[in-house]
Amino acid sequence: MNEFHLLDWQRRACEQPIELDVALLGARAGGKSTCLIGGFVLQYIGLFDNSRIAILRKSFPGLADITALTHLLFPLADPGAKWNGQAHAWTFSNGSIVELGILESERDFARWQGRNFHVIAIEEAGQFGDPRLLDLMRSCLRSSDGRPVRFLLSANPGGPGHHWLHRRYVLRATPWEEFIEPISGRASVTITSTMFDNEHIDAVDYQKQLSAACAGDPELLRAWVHGDWNIARGAYFGDVLDESKVMTADWDRLPDRFAKRTDLSDQDYAMAVKLQDGWPQWNFFLALDWGVAAPAVCYFVAESPGAEGPDGRYYPRNSLVLFDEYDTRVSDDDLNNGTGLTVAELAGRLVGIANQWGMSAIGAADDSIFSSLGTAAKSIAEEFSRNGVEFQAANKADRISGLQHMRTLLSQAGMPDKPGLYVAKRCSGFWSTVPFLPRDPRRREDLDSHGPDHWADAARYAITYSQPVLQVVKLPRVR
Repeated sequence: MNEFHLLDWQRRACEQPIELDVALLGARAGGKSTCLIGGFVLQYIGLFDNSRIAILRKSFPGLADITALTHLLFPLADPGAKWNGQAHAWTFSNGSIVELGILESERDFARWQGRNFHVIAIEEAGQFGDPRLLDLMRSCLRSSDGRPVRFLLSANPGGPGHHWLHRRYVLRATPWEEFIEPISGRASVTITSTMFDNEHIDAVDYQKQLSAACAGDPELLRAWVHGDWNIARGAYFGDVLDESKVMTADWDRLPDRFAKRTDLSDQDYAMAVKLQDGWPQWNFFLALDWGVAAPAVCYFVAESPGAEGPDGRYYPRNSLVLFDEYDTRVSDDDLNNGTGLTVAELAGRLVGIANQWGMSAIGAADDSIFSSLGTAAKSIAEEFSRNGVEFQAANKADRISGLQHMRTLLSQAGMPDKPGLYVAKRCSGFWSTVPFLPRDPRRREDLDSHGPDHWADAARYAITYSQPVLQVVKLPRVR
């Protein structure tokens, strides 16, 4: 086959052992697509006759871009390569076949299931909010003649799949260092690049374009330009979520419901609590985002009257502390799919956790669970009530207003005189998702709903839940 010019980093990438899976996780415009198709795919075809390769994207518009790139690169490498538009496949002179297709749903996977491929390449894997379909595609990697099989993917930071790519690849090893990918158990390597490694583009001009696209979102801009997945705190909350201020130590108990003022003696405090008249108190409640196919997420929430928590930290009045959580995620890598618990099963678990904390199983939930089911149970909320959990509508208003309120509370965390939103370290679902959630590219003030936003929604319901605010009344000293 004829050769065409590869960038220095692309040549180095193609020098990696052929049996290694590869994750190209660099910044935008670094040349990942060219490396994937013009490097790895053509390299494999050059080494092995009669190869079977699949190149997949999540959507048809993205697939059109990849198809155009193959028309540019494949004829240069093999003038005898022929394109079949109906089959959407290339046939090479040595009998190798490269198929291009989409993988957006279970129905799409059914078209590939049972097929045998030596190489599967996923372009823009970050568009997948969870890796379930990609993991299913690995079942199609098979070789009957002993040749190595290979799984390839490319992705930019900051997309719907940021959380699972970060966990599965970025945290495993430094770039260019071999490691074992935990789900497949296969030897893998992560390779990074930036626009500054691509001599074919004007990096200065392209950086200006990215800056315009990320207006008001400096963290996403840094991620796109430098490809640093640890910098990319997620486009939406990146500028307001500071872990050092928002994250709390795990509580080992709930604070006393009635906050003790420092100007009262123990005897006066005991009498004031007994009277309970206008006494500032902690409120404890649940906040649920209901789901069956998607995960159900429930926070256990404490609303501060302006007092210290069990961790010794002072929480200004009306601050919210998410001190525990329960969710029905399939796994840490699959955060968009739920285990399908029934209402009774979920209610039983929530009651059990509430009992462990010594609080009532009451709180706020998505307004939709109060809609009529047209069955013996008037609504999902009524079914929860029959099983010991009392929910009121979160009064979530519109999504955008709730998200903006959430941003405000996150930004005020750590301020001594303003309420903030605080989250315990043990709330792993929150910390695995909310900091990384991207903006909706078509509506910048909203979240991209393709990502695992269930934990953010549950937090939003906690915030918008209508709780009575007790007035702080200075009680007379009891004689």
